[in-house]
Amino acid sequence: MTPGTAAVYQFRAATTDRERAAEDLMKVIQQKARDVGRAMSSKYSLPRQFINDLVSDSVSKVWKELDKYDIDKGPFEGWCYQVISNLALDKLRKKPPRQLPVNHETGQEIDFEDPHGKEDSRSDSSMDWGTLGPQIMKIIDNLSVLSVKQKVIFVAISGCYVMVKQKTWGSWLKELKIKPPFPPSNFLQKKTTTDRAKMIADLLSMKWNAVRIDYYRTCQKLREELRHVEP
Repeated sequence: MTPGTAAVYQFRAATTDRERAAEDLMKVIQQKARDVGRAMSSKYSLPRQFINDLVSDSVSKVWKELDKYDIDKGPFEGWCYQVISNLALDKLRKKPPRQLPVNHETGQEIDFEDPHGKEDSRSDSSMDWGTLGPQIMKIIDNLSVLSVKQKVIFVAISGCYVMVKQKTWGSWLKELKIKPPFPPSNFLQKKTTTDRAKMIADLLSMKWNAVRIDYYRTCQKLREELRHVEP
C-alpha cells in the first residue's frame, strides 16, 4: 500500500482524531498537486502564476472528489495524478494563460520577488513592460487602486514614463509637487531596480525600500490585470 493510499484508508477509518488524519491526507494531496504542477510547467512552459493557481485549485478538486477514489482499483497517487492532470488540461483548453513580459537574458517570465527579500541585481533594461506599449499605459490609467504616487514610481522605474502623455505626466508631477525634469536625464543609466528605487527615494524624500515595495506591488497588480485581458 502506497503512502497516499494508506493516508486515504486511515482518514476513512478514523473514528477519533479524524482531524489529524485529514491533515495527513491533505499533505499528500498538496505534494501531488505540486508534483503535477512542476511537470506541467516543464512540459508546456506555463507561467508561474498559472501553476500556482493550478496547485490551489487541484487540492480543492481532489478533496471534493475524494469519495470517488476506490482503494481496490489502484494507488491513490495515480488516481490523484489523473484528476489533477485532467483539471490542468481543462484549464488550458478553456483559456490558455497569457504570456507575461520575459527577461531576454534568461528567456524566463519576469519573476518579481518579495520586495522584503534580497536586493534585486537584475537589469531593468531586460524587463519588457515597455513592449506592451499603449496596453500597459491604458491599464495603469484605468486601475483605480493605484495612487498617483504608485503610478509615477512604476512608470519611472520600469522606464515606461517615456510613453506617458506629456499632459498626463505633468499633472501627476504637479499633484505630487515634483519639479520637472523627472526623472533626471541620467536615470536610465541606473540598471537595477534597487538603484533606481534609491534614486527615486532621494528625489521624493522617501525611504528607498518603501519605493521598491510600491514598485513591486504595482507590478503584481498589473500582472493580475494582464491575466484578465484577452490576447
